Amino acid sequence: MQESPRDRPDLRGLTDEHQQRSRLEIHSYLDAAEVMCLDSDLQIFHRFKELRVFVILRLQRRLAAMTEELDNLKKRASDGYMGAISNDSTLDSLTKNIECTLKDYGTQISSTF
Repeated sequence: MQESPRDRPDLRGLTDEHQQRSRLEIHSYLDAAEVMCLDSDLQIFHRFKELRVFVILRLQRRLAAMTEELDNLKKRASDGYMGAISNDSTLDSLTKNIECTLKDYGTQISSTF
């Protein structure tokens, strides 16, 4: 039994015209994929370089903020406020965020340039 377009989550809420257009789009993607698989020279993909650079810049901003936060912790510790560094959960959380962000940053850099 074929499922009604209204029952399909990907088409729910679309007008009949939009559903028809969506079906045509899906078929055109499948046709294009079939042709592109025949010859690797036909496989052309947009790299979205501008979006990748945007993401890299956002990651740099996050890393700069985390660097500043770590510097503040070090300064407070050197000023005699040992609670700044002795609070392992704060330092652990910051370290985990730095590690994850550096990993994302490295991945983005290597896939962009």
